[in-house]
Amino acid sequence: MDSRGFPVSLLAALLLVGCTQLPAYEKPQPPIASTFPRSAPAGSAGVTIANIGWQTFFGDERLRALISTALTNNRDLMLAVRRVEGVRALYGIQQANWLPTISGSAFGSRYKIPAGAD
Repeated sequence: MDSRGFPVSLLAALLLVGCTQLPAYEKPQPPIASTFPRSAPAGSAGVTIANIGWQTFFGDERLRALISTALTNNRDLMLAVRRVEGVRALYGIQQANWLPTISGSAFGSRYKIPAGAD
């Protein structure tokens, strides 16, 4: 192959690689709702998913026992809970700075002037 044919063949290869005959890709819609339901189905008014306990959410008794054991014995979870409690305590201390401060002082003195000092 001569030196003049190489750039031409390289350009032709790049043009062919860059061209496609496929239609533009359109992402299909997922078969699930686009938002998470904020409340339970009709018939359970006032109950939200965030307000029900995990024991109610999971129906299988073996699964509940497993989750209970994991929550009881999970040291990482215990450490995370303690850290959250510590941060809440620090936040509570920081909230004390938002309250107005009240301070007071009193001063008194007593002088005795001699009778002939006028």
